[in-house]
Parts: sequence; C-alpha cells; structure tokens
Amino acid sequence: MMKYKKHDQVLHFSNVGWGLGEVLEDSNGSTVRVFFSDAGRKRLSLEQDELVMADADHLSDYMLAQFDLPNQTPTIRRHLPTSIAMFLSKFPDGFYDEQYLKQERNPILKVQHLAQTLLGKEAITTLLDEKNHQEIVKRVSQVVDATDMLSPNEKRFLIRGLSIEPGSFVFAQGLHNLLYGEYSLPTRFGSFLWFLLSIRTGKWTTATYFPFLLQPEKYLFVDTFSTLCTGNFSDFRGLVVYPNANPLLYKLILNFAEHLKAELKELQPRDMIDVRAFMRYMCWRAT
Repeated sequence: MMKYKKHDQVLHFSNVGWGLGEVLEDSNGSTVRVFFSDAGRKRLSLEQDELVMADADHLSDYMLAQFDLPNQTPTIRRHLPTSIAMFLSKFPDGFYDEQYLKQERNPILKVQHLAQTLLGKEAITTLLDEKNHQEIVKRVSQVVDATDMLSPNEKRFLIRGLSIEPGSFVFAQGLHNLLYGEYSLPTRFGSFLWFLLSIRTGKWTTATYFPFLLQPEKYLFVDTFSTLCTGNFSDFRGLVVYPNANPLLYKLILNFAEHLKAELKELQPRDMIDVRAFMRYMCWRAT
C-alpha cells in the first residue's frame, strides 16, 4: 500500500475534477487527508481511492512507462546549414519573407489573437470566477474551429467532454495552471493532460494546441509532422507512433525546439511559430 508524506502533491485517479491535491499529514496506513484545489479537504481510503503522485517521476509510472525515453535533450544530427539553405530557397527573406508571412505566420497570428481575446489570462480568470460553464464551452469551440490543426474527431471529443459539468471548469483551471502556475512544467502539463485523457482527448495535438496559441514564445504545437521532424533532425526516434501526449517527452521536445531556435539565429526566429514552420517545411522536404 502506497505511503504518503505531508506536502506530497497528488492527483485523484477517478476524480480528476478535484484538481491538484496536497497531503495534509503523513498517511496512517489506511487513510490519508488531502486538500484538493477544486474540492477542498478529503479523507481518503488507501484501499479504495487511487492516488497518483503529481510529480514528473511518478506521473511517468502511469503515462510514460511504455516509452523508452532518452536521458537528455536530443541533439541535431542533420546538416543544418543545408537545411537552412533549402528553407531560404523557398523563402529568400527567411522568417520575414512576404510569402512566408502570408502562408505560415500570419494565419497563426490571427488565431492567436482570437485565443488571447477569448481565453487569455484575464478572460479565463473571469470565466472561472463567474463559473460560466456555457461561455467557456462556447469560447473553446470558437478557438478550435478557427483552424484545421485539430481533426474533426478531436474537436468533437473535446467539446463533448467540456459540455458535461464540471468538464469546462476543470479544463479552464488546468489550462490556467499550465500557463501561469508555479509547479514544474511536467507537473503542470501532466495535470492538464490527465483531464484530457479522462475525456479521450489526450493526443499531442489537443494537449499542445492551446498552450501554443496562447504562449507561442514558450510552447510548441506537436503533431505528426512535428514529431517526425524531431526524429529527422535529432536522435529522437519513433515518437510519431505514440499518439498520446505525455509530460516528460513534451519537456524534451521543448528543450530540443529551444536548441533548434538558437541554431537558427541567423534567420532570427521570433518564437515557436517560426520554429514549427521550419520543422514542418524540412519534414515535408524529407518525405
């Protein structure tokens, strides 16, 4: 039977809507007292209630055990100067090329503005304070319908999951914590992902869509092209065969994306919108 210590951070396996929990005192062998961010104090049976430690190492027991993770950020193995030359042959002015802006960057910026307006920090805080379930669902629908980055099935599962209370509040709180919380990235992303998995929408695309649109300076949208490109550019292998997202792999992918951004300094990439566009173009050229 699992033992818990005071201040351990946990998630409740069957009640993800309770949010992030903190153990109030050492477990006594049969029960444990936990304060959950969205459910308050609970005394739980260690025999009947299944808890998951909400740190990256223990989340990996549930979501990462099937992966053979590299132990460090992947390194670029493809000849980058050649890749840059190929990109410039398509867009002579690089990330500031008029055709690039029209085809790649400006459409994303348009949706980013919509997402910031509807689901930015101030907006989402207000929605949570007002407990405005219908408005959260409406706004999320508007943002997902603004692009084809999510498939019709992914959109349908997401909106259906949000439409059943307290789904919209759990999603909004999880997104708020992911973007503005104080815990480590794997913990914040893992908590957000835990809810998405509970409504069958835990794919990379759904899990990274909103962070990418709301904070593209920090977060990369991960789809089949992105994961395949990561393998092409680095010693990452086989990510594309794992459809469900997970926090440690996302941290590694973000580390790699930051590394690639630094290596592209002569093109002056502004954010992950530019990095993703470069990866997608080079992936397309490699297939």
